Amino acid sequence: MAQNKILYSAKLDENMRRSAYFETNKRTVKSNIMLKFVTKAMDIKLRGEADFTTTLEDPIELLKRIERFMKKSADAEYDFLDFWEANQKFFAMKQGTTENLMHFKERFLRQAEVLQDLYGVAWFQDFAVKMKAYAAIANTDTAAQNKFKDVVFEAVLATGFLCNSNQTRTAPLMLDLQTNYCREVDYYPKTVSKAQDMLRIQMEVSKTPGVNLYQGKDQPNKGKGKGKGKGKPKDGKKAACYVCGNKDHMSPKCPDRLLPKTQ
Repeated sequence: MAQNKILYSAKLDENMRRSAYFETNKRTVKSNIMLKFVTKAMDIKLRGEADFTTTLEDPIELLKRIERFMKKSADAEYDFLDFWEANQKFFAMKQGTTENLMHFKERFLRQAEVLQDLYGVAWFQDFAVKMKAYAAIANTDTAAQNKFKDVVFEAVLATGFLCNSNQTRTAPLMLDLQTNYCREVDYYPKTVSKAQDMLRIQMEVSKTPGVNLYQGKDQPNKGKGKGKGKGKPKDGKKAACYVCGNKDHMSPKCPDRLLPKTQ
């Protein structure tokens, strides 16, 4: 009985080691397959990383590292130039005229990750301390202060996502947000998801003919609707009956309106 227990424990340990090795090997195989599709220069650069045999065995982490290298300057470039290029790409990024919001959001967030890696979290927290909204928080409310600093980067991204959207369709939304903020009513989104929802609604509105939620004073909506005066003749000309051509009456009162068309 004791012998069987020893054999069972040994087999169990061996099976657990094989399972762990199998899971690790699956990730390594996937990473090796991905490396076959990169350039020789990229392959050399990746293999030169200190964590190539550890972190980069995870295919997801490997993809992130490849993306980061693709968006950074070459090794021969000046480090400060690398930093400047990353900022330039981020702030110059605009939504294409035919690009949907989801695709633009993915591009925007990928470049934001590169920027966050360069700046670090501390930089954005230092920026938060200088904001008016942070100053309004009581000095004794440490929890609220820390929460504000934690979410400031997401709020920066949400505002950037609004500003870099297709302004030909979203400019009225931006104007409305600015106007309300001047009235001390803050409707600005604090997350990228909320900014996306606001933009989606605004873009749907802008596609509807005759709808203008932001029309100014004494500027009536010129949409296609049933209203007074529709169908009136232009240039002061008197309309004629379309049945008989007589200008003394209109078609509803024409005595010939019920006659067959052949007559």
